[in-house]
Amino acid sequence: MLKSYSFIIAAVRLAEMEYPKDWNRASSFVQYKDSLLLSFDLFHIYEIDLKSGICKVLIEKNDYPNIVNKFGFIEIIQDTLFAKTSDEIIRFDISDNYNLLGVEKIPYQTYIYAMIAQSDKIYLWTQEGLIIRSSENEYRLIDTFNSKYLLKNKGPIIPERRGEDEIIFGTSFQGVIIFNTKTEQTKVLNKDLGTRSNKITRAISDDQGNIWGLSAAGLMVYNNYSGRFGYFQNSEGLIDDDLIHKRLLYLPPGKIVLSQNGGIQILDFSEITMDSEGISPIIYAINGENINNKKEWSYSHSEDHLNFWFSNFDFGNSSRYEYNLNDKGWQDISTPGELSLVGLSSGSYILRIRGTDMYGRLAYSEKVYFNILFPWWQKWWVQLLALFLFTAMAIWIFYLINKPKQKLKKVETEYQDLTKELENQVLRAQMNPHFLFNSLNSIRYYIVNKDSKMAANYLTKFSRLIRLILEHSAEKLIPLSSEMDMIRLYIQMELIRFEGKFEFVESLDLYSDIESVFIPPMIIQPFLENAIIHGINAKQTKAKLWLNIKEKDQFLRIEIIDNGIGRKKSVALKSKNQVNNKSLGMSITAKRLKMISEQFPSAIHISDWNNDIENPGTQVTIEIYKQIHTV
Repeated sequence: MLKSYSFIIAAVRLAEMEYPKDWNRASSFVQYKDSLLLSFDLFHIYEIDLKSGICKVLIEKNDYPNIVNKFGFIEIIQDTLFAKTSDEIIRFDISDNYNLLGVEKIPYQTYIYAMIAQSDKIYLWTQEGLIIRSSENEYRLIDTFNSKYLLKNKGPIIPERRGEDEIIFGTSFQGVIIFNTKTEQTKVLNKDLGTRSNKITRAISDDQGNIWGLSAAGLMVYNNYSGRFGYFQNSEGLIDDDLIHKRLLYLPPGKIVLSQNGGIQILDFSEITMDSEGISPIIYAINGENINNKKEWSYSHSEDHLNFWFSNFDFGNSSRYEYNLNDKGWQDISTPGELSLVGLSSGSYILRIRGTDMYGRLAYSEKVYFNILFPWWQKWWVQLLALFLFTAMAIWIFYLINKPKQKLKKVETEYQDLTKELENQVLRAQMNPHFLFNSLNSIRYYIVNKDSKMAANYLTKFSRLIRLILEHSAEKLIPLSSEMDMIRLYIQMELIRFEGKFEFVESLDLYSDIESVFIPPMIIQPFLENAIIHGINAKQTKAKLWLNIKEKDQFLRIEIIDNGIGRKKSVALKSKNQVNNKSLGMSITAKRLKMISEQFPSAIHISDWNNDIENPGTQVTIEIYKQIHTV
């Protein structure tokens, strides 16, 4: 618990003067050796001896008739005492019994709200914004600071020093502003970072860099070690919670001076370690059951509403709590000591809670592990059975669709017979045996490793791809949009199978509606598959695959580009079986393009993509006559 004591009126001995009645209206005070110099009645500057407590008048404004306006803030640079009026800077020589050195009229038509000294410069807060006095009669207005925070004509704020190069401003609209006097850059501490209000009428810094501020919610502290905010209120020993428009001063080591109604309260933080963690909160129960030493908890999928109870002792009334679920960011906890999680889906979870105490110190709880079990229909064996049933159904439907076509071949012309035969061959070849085998192997891998979610995801995409192929198997032409749907689904499966070994980039440069442009189905996929299997898979580092489709006059120009090992290295690495597999799909596609060219102009060209590098990659360019179908 912090120690505090107060200079109240009865405790201060006065030296032949009427004691000022409004202590809480002091403009400012500064420490000079063993004394406090105060300017709080606007007509006099007082001195309080910190050892004896004796208060006396140091400077009487009536002794200087040339000073028209009232005193305000006071500052000390070396042996010079500076005092400000509404538009003047007054200088007194401390070493010469506080004799008047001079009066400076600032070169701006404005009102001076506040003043502070830093590194032999005077910083003035005015109606026009922040003004710097470098030396006698040399003043400069900081336009960038004022325009950035729109502080002009927003009322007085009180500047204070922080370290050797910073000034801090408590404001009634922006929180705390930290201004670096060397770089003239700013940082803002406001509600977005954790303050309870943007109205902080006074802010100071201690010798550890912690920032203390006055607010209606009590004494705010920004812990420089943890970067968090804490608050002290009446329950922690303050005379008053509402500190708006009060005065604040730091006295090393570790004392905060507050002017409040009834006196000056001095709070002693010298025995508090600010650069360490507080006592950690403890999660001790889930849904009313004590955790004890149990490390992991499991619940059925119907138990999607869990309540967690955690300790909040030693964090006091000023604490703030947050929780983190599966490292997805910290969220506020509205009720101290209790956290409710609603609508949890099946899966594994890691929960952690952290709290900030009244000193702004941060502490973390231990991690709690729990699981929401999957329902029976999401079990891996159910999904495997569904896979077999769906595959059997797909084969049966495929057979039914193609059976009538086989009978019609006998009565068609030789050209039509060849066309149908090649179309049926390519549709069977595109999903060639090695791709089907690899896909099923991938599904088996995820199932064996009990990764049912990934197996289900892969199976869903696999079944959708088979369905799209079957839907388009009887069509001579399909919309380009449908072809792109199949390609994207195929690429998604390959990205899963090859664990993100390559990056896929597509580019469509069309001036026609993608729904109205028609092409033969399954023209592009074999070239993508060939690039992945033989160009990209053999590359040691992550590769890239591009698909570019452009409209050029009456043609579609289709480019399939990879930055894999290139054609020569691919041939050298292939086994005899791999060569045969490749030539089947590619040769059928070439025959289809040749047949299409008899009706519509088309061409195909395959070359190295870049001859100047070790892995030149491959570029396939297909130009095919576009066909537009309007609705």
